[in-house]
Amino acid sequence: MCLIPFILNAQNLEEARLFGQADVNGTARSMAIANAFTALGANPYALHSNPAGLGYYRRSEVQISLINHNNQIDNTFIGNRNSSSISRFQLGNLSYIQAQQLDNNNWKGLNWGVSYQKTNSYISDYSFKGVNQSNSIVDYFVEAANGIPYEFLNLDDIAPEDVPVLFGWEGWLIDTASSDIPNQYVGIIDGAGNTQSFKGQLRGSKNELAFGLGANYNDQWYIGGSLNVPFLRYNSTTIFDETDDDNLYNNFTSANFYSDVDIEGVGFGLNLGVSYKPNKWVRVGVNIQSPEWYSLTTTAYDSITTDLNNGTGFNQYTYGINYAPNTYNYRTPAQIDLGAAFFIKQRGFVSVDYSLRPYNRIRYNSSNDFLDDTAENELYNIVNAEITTNLKASHNIKIGAEIFLIKHLSLRAGYGLESSPYVNENAFSARQSISGGLGLSFKRVNFDLAYVHSSNNLVFQPYALGAESSTSKWAVTNGKVAASLGVKF
Repeated sequence: MCLIPFILNAQNLEEARLFGQADVNGTARSMAIANAFTALGANPYALHSNPAGLGYYRRSEVQISLINHNNQIDNTFIGNRNSSSISRFQLGNLSYIQAQQLDNNNWKGLNWGVSYQKTNSYISDYSFKGVNQSNSIVDYFVEAANGIPYEFLNLDDIAPEDVPVLFGWEGWLIDTASSDIPNQYVGIIDGAGNTQSFKGQLRGSKNELAFGLGANYNDQWYIGGSLNVPFLRYNSTTIFDETDDDNLYNNFTSANFYSDVDIEGVGFGLNLGVSYKPNKWVRVGVNIQSPEWYSLTTTAYDSITTDLNNGTGFNQYTYGINYAPNTYNYRTPAQIDLGAAFFIKQRGFVSVDYSLRPYNRIRYNSSNDFLDDTAENELYNIVNAEITTNLKASHNIKIGAEIFLIKHLSLRAGYGLESSPYVNENAFSARQSISGGLGLSFKRVNFDLAYVHSSNNLVFQPYALGAESSTSKWAVTNGKVAASLGVKF
């Protein structure tokens, strides 16, 4: 992830991945077994995983799930350790299922349901600080500007992918090298040793409203489908500072970069699934998730403030761009889910799921089918080419188990491992989750608790400077406590 590229209407690799990925959310029962639910049913989570599971319902149900989500980031930057955390209380799932038994000899039931679910939470605070003895943000601007004609260094003429260069130019951090060397630039400082700090926060979520239908044929075949309407809201605010705390330079005091990006939108997608129960010991399931097609709107503001001495004493320079709202299309990849569950008499079950999601097929394009803006087309092509090159298919394995301890009490556990969606797996590691929980089930009421601990590692770059880029290594952990209450009637 880089600070500068998300100036380009927020369309970068990390956001492409983030919007296309689902976290371990749902009902407390599904979360406790790592959401290994493709072959199971009779739970509102089926509307979002495999709607064939609606066919297993014998009675109607209304259920609510609440989640407390804690995000913690521990990072290192140039030898310094930093840690930050944040917690939020959220509505995880709210569902209504209507069960309808049929008189037909073979078709036993036709059930429908509607469910609201939080599929991903964008909550995190992060910061790091250190003395960079290798390079300066000024070096980034010099490298990015080289090759751009001087007369193009204005907002009207510069190519969209080169817009970040304007902040270095208008902030007086770079200047032309000389008239003898065209299209080459030099920095106001040539060296390192400045203190760099970065602060950021993410806020928002992706929620999904699902409408589904599931049928039971002869208590063996269960088929279902759902229409899913996801709602996305995302805000990223970041501040990058570089300061000359040790008075190394007589013409540079500080540079401050501020960025605020808001993305909102709505989409739609489909789920089609089947579950087969050859006997009372085994169930298998298959679900196909279509791509989700979104219409997103981005509003953004970026600015730079510098304190410099350009020969007339120290002056403060400020330059900002308040981007016009940009509406565009975003498409997630399709996904296939395979599952099998094995029941142990009346004592419990073990469930195993496998999912395949090709993140390299994420795509951005214009919301105008008749777009003739060549510059905007080129920008979408650049972003999509980076997605194809740097992202790949991700494999997700989930294993869950439930055992009935006594008549009304069950104990649950789960484990999930999702491979990295990045070609460079050091940039974003595999994500694993460990979960557990318990359930109390009575004739008309059920109550469930779950805890999920997930973790992965990633690398964050304040700015990209080839092999000389300074990186912050992150260890990200998420802890979730979920509680569900269901009433059957």
